[in-house]
Amino acid sequence: MRASRSPARARAPARPSRPAAGRRAWLGLALLALGTAGHANGQTTCPTGPGPWVALTFTGDVSWDAPLRAAVQADLSAGLQAQGVDVCTRERAQAVRAPVGRVDMQLAPGPVVAISVAMASAPETRSRDAHGDGKRRRNVDLSTVPRDSQGLVLALAADELLRSLGLLPLSSTNATQDPTQPSPQVEEPPAAPPEKADPLPGPQASAQKGPTAPHLRFAVNGSLEHHGAGVTQAGADAVAALFPTAHVGLEAALSVREGFRRQSDRGTLGLRALGGRASLLIAPTGRDHPTTLVARLGVAVLTADLRGHPNEGALATREQGLDVHGILAVGLRQQLVPPLELAIDAGLGGPLLAITLADDGRDVAGTGGVQLRCSLGLGVRL
Repeated sequence: MRASRSPARARAPARPSRPAAGRRAWLGLALLALGTAGHANGQTTCPTGPGPWVALTFTGDVSWDAPLRAAVQADLSAGLQAQGVDVCTRERAQAVRAPVGRVDMQLAPGPVVAISVAMASAPETRSRDAHGDGKRRRNVDLSTVPRDSQGLVLALAADELLRSLGLLPLSSTNATQDPTQPSPQVEEPPAAPPEKADPLPGPQASAQKGPTAPHLRFAVNGSLEHHGAGVTQAGADAVAALFPTAHVGLEAALSVREGFRRQSDRGTLGLRALGGRASLLIAPTGRDHPTTLVARLGVAVLTADLRGHPNEGALATREQGLDVHGILAVGLRQQLVPPLELAIDAGLGGPLLAITLADDGRDVAGTGGVQLRCSLGLGVRL
């Protein structure tokens, strides 16, 4: 019995090895759990949320090394996730909805990367592209780019191409909006009412309108004229005015005048005249304003027919003469109902060549002296 116990006592020092075995078992379980978790993490559905996402693929004649692929995806994801957009590679993409865009990076010797960005096939997405085909492409030469910056350079290039297609949200407000849903309508504020124009704008206001086509004005006026030498005459004018610019115009008129008879010792003397007028017009307020002020500088030429109406026993006489006056006048053109306008003028005249009415060598009246003139008429603007 004692002999049999001694081996047991000899094996007693080996008992402390059991705790070491237990630790190895726990370590194995931990490694298995970590491996399972890592496998599960690799299979996490992408995208992770309900927002839009972009599909990223790596292709080319040259194989991509793992660090560069990881850097591109990490840097592109960092930029797009700030806008609410996920980036998923082909291996991880398990979404039930289509991506808003696809980014393909083809690696060629050099190294040179051809980045192609295309819009998704959904009609709602295609309509966002204002450039036609919904695709962008760019070649990026990495031969001069430090290796630790190559991923960032490629990510920035892809980000810029995505923005050029309008695939990235403009603000965080719509970053998480489902791209398959119509964008919310933004109600624009009502347009401000136009400012009321000054009833009598200055010349600068009319000049700001820029050059416009010449226009015509036609009018028929009734006129009254009185000369300092005694002749008073009335008549009518047919007037045509052309404004080639906003403030300067030319006017021509055909005039008919009938003088009031003057009494003399042997009867009465009368004057009838036919002629015309040419004037330079200045419109300080601009020709297009409903109320147009006009200054006129011109010359009036009339051919006068002098007639004597003798008393009983006297002889009738008839002579002709030429009457020329310089004219300085101001006028107002007030638009009534387009195209009709009211024309009012008043001014002074000075004789350049006057007519004198005489009876038996004695002057009775004439067109000399200062002339007072006024007119009122109705015209049209064309």
